[in-house]
This record gives sequence, structure tokens and C-alpha cells, in this order.
Amino acid sequence: MKNRYWIIIFAVVILICGCVWFFADNDSGNTVGVYQDGELLYEIDLSQVAEPYELTVEYNGRKNIILVEHNDIKVVDADCPDHVCVDHGSLGDKTPIICLPNRLVIEWIETEGELDAVI
Repeated sequence: MKNRYWIIIFAVVILICGCVWFFADNDSGNTVGVYQDGELLYEIDLSQVAEPYELTVEYNGRKNIILVEHNDIKVVDADCPDHVCVDHGSLGDKTPIICLPNRLVIEWIETEGELDAVI
């Protein structure tokens, strides 16, 4: 009976540690890339941003206005018809900010040695 008790406790502790590790926020990289037509326009380290500023990216007469703040980046205004990029809000952990009509992508830049996936 005592062995079964310790096995269950050990399994629960391992499961909790695995969940914490899996869902933990990975702060190893704070570098964001702003791409247009697959070309890197800006590479920004969000942890180094002291004062908020705006970037304007233009494409065929239309523009996106990007707000860059300390540890945060988002599209605040766009001339595209659907405004999906503006509605996306801040750049999250997994999904990039994409404006298809203006061919704009804002996503995290992976650093060397950073894992893509864990199996």
C-alpha cells in the first residue's frame, strides 16, 4: 500500500512539473522581425525599447502604423479593408500579426539554440 502511495505522489509531481514547464512563458528572446513581402524591414529588441515610438510601413499607397513599446508591439492603424491586423492586438506567444493586403508580417525572431518544438 505504501509503495502505491509514493508512486502516485511521484507521478502527480512529475505531471505538475511537466505542465509548468510546458506552459511557462519563454522570455529567452525578445527580438521581433517586421517583414514585408518576405523581406526583413526592421529587427527590434523589445526589451531595449525605452520610449514608445511608431513605425510606418507603406505598400502600394496603403500604410500600416506600428506602435513599438517596451516588451510590446502592435498595429494601431491600417489602410487595409479588413483591419484584421489592428484587431489582433499585441503580438502574442504563438501567432504573428499578419496584414495580407499590405503583405506585412510581424513575428518573433528565433535565436540560435531555441527549440521549435518538444516531443
